[in-house]
Formats: sequence, structure tokens, C-alpha cells
Amino acid sequence: VAFRMPDGTLIEARTFARLETVEAPEAPAVEGKHFVGWTLSDGRAVDPASVKADAELIAAYEVNVYKVTFIDAEGSVTVEVRHGEAAEAPAGRAPAGKRFDAWDTDTSRVVSDMTVHATYITVHTVRFVDHDGTVIDTQIVDEGTDATAPAAPTRTGYTFAGWDKGFTAVGTDITVTALYTINTYTVTFLDADGSVLRSLTVEYGGSATAPDLTVPEGKLFKEWQTGDGTVVSDFSFVSADITVKAVYVRAVTVVFYAMDGTTELARFVIPECTGVAVPPAIPAVDGYRVVGWS
Repeated sequence: VAFRMPDGTLIEARTFARLETVEAPEAPAVEGKHFVGWTLSDGRAVDPASVKADAELIAAYEVNVYKVTFIDAEGSVTVEVRHGEAAEAPAGRAPAGKRFDAWDTDTSRVVSDMTVHATYITVHTVRFVDHDGTVIDTQIVDEGTDATAPAAPTRTGYTFAGWDKGFTAVGTDITVTALYTINTYTVTFLDADGSVLRSLTVEYGGSATAPDLTVPEGKLFKEWQTGDGTVVSDFSFVSADITVKAVYVRAVTVVFYAMDGTTELARFVIPECTGVAVPPAIPAVDGYRVVGWS
């Protein structure tokens, strides 16, 4: 009886008497496989003890299958892998405050049962917030590394001035708040001839007070106007540089007299064309009825 390897290599040839029980030799070890028995040349499994005639028996092997267990923060996952093949690693799960880094053992070529553990890196949360607490950006960074500042935020009436603390070599969870400086504006009051009456520096949202005017004789102050003719009547909330000029109009005087033509009942000094004089009540005169104004 000839005992051979699967490729035909002779292991051993033994001779047995007709009624003697055939005993097989120990099958050679094959890397990555395990011996499962003997077969005839046509592949049928056979027990050597049952052989009663000349025969060739071929050693049969199967590829080893190994168990690879991956252990992380949330438990374990086990996969089966054939000898020499790679074990596909699952996504690593990390505990709070850390992130998965890598598996501690290479599983690209498995040749035995394995237990693989996850490794982690400590991480910290860096929150960038605006002056009112509104979250601008949230970053998760590895311990000892730097966070990246987001685009500078904007705030009406203010100029961004940086952040209230550093965020390099981060070693703990931090909240970084935007800082601002308030904008200042110039409010200039000009007289009708262009001379400067008053120039004020006012913070955003502050108020400006118009100066007292020396109104030319025969005229009345009408309004403050910008260079393009826009009328400005309220300086209680300054939000930009502004220059205004005093506008005067000719004054007209309207006098209301009693019927005698000398007793003054009311006097109004009003702007020409646009002013309104409100007639007073006409006093009663015995023997007369009211007709109107002459």
C-alpha cells in the first residue's frame, strides 16, 4: 500500500500480509492545513484498515480556519478567516472622551487564532461662540494638538478683535468666545455757509446733540440735510459717519389785530411758503357779528 501526498509525493510504501490490518503512517504536517484522512485516487474517503488489496492512498487536508476576535470599548466582534487570508477589521468604537486610533495587531495575514484590541487617542471639544453665546463652530481635536479658528464673525456696529483665549496644544474641553471693539463715528454739523459748528465722535448706537444756532436775521432754521439733500431729524442712534448742514428759509411775520386795527391778538413768525399761521379766536364786540379777517 503506497501512501502519498496530494501532489503524488510518496510518503511511505508498506507491505501487509493478506489478512493483516493495514496501518497508515502519520501524515506529514502541512502549513496552514490539517489532516482529515485518506482517500482513494478517485477522491473517495477510505479507512486504511478496510483495504484488502494493493492500493494507493492519498492524504487529504483542509485549510485551517481561525477565529479573530476584535475587542473595543463596546464589546467584541469575532470573524472566521482561512489560513493566510486577511481578517477584515470592524469599525472601532471608542469610549467617551476618546477616538478610535487603530487595532494593536496586524490582521493582514492570519495564521492562528487571534485577539485584537482597539487603541485610542484622548480628544477634547473646542467650542467657538459669539458674544451672545451663539455657537459658531465645534471641533473635536486630539489632545495636545491645535484647534483651527473659524472665519471671523461679524457684529453690527463692532469690529472683531480676536478670541478670549488660546486654542493651541489643547489639553481640556474649552469654550472660546469672540471679542469685539465698538465702532466710533464722526457726526459733523455745518452751518449754511459750510463752516463747522460742531464735530462729535460717537460710539455705535450713541446719540449726538445738534448745536445751538445763530439764525441770520430775517430767516428761520428749517432742517438739517446731508450732502444729497436727505433730511435728518433724529441723531439719537448713530450708526455711521454723517455730515449735515443747516438749512434756513426766509421768515415772514403774520400779525392778527382786533377790529380796531391796533390791538394785537396774535403774532407768528413762520417760514415763507411752508409756514402756517393759526388765526386766534375773534373777540366779541357789542353790536357786531363776526364776519372774518380782512
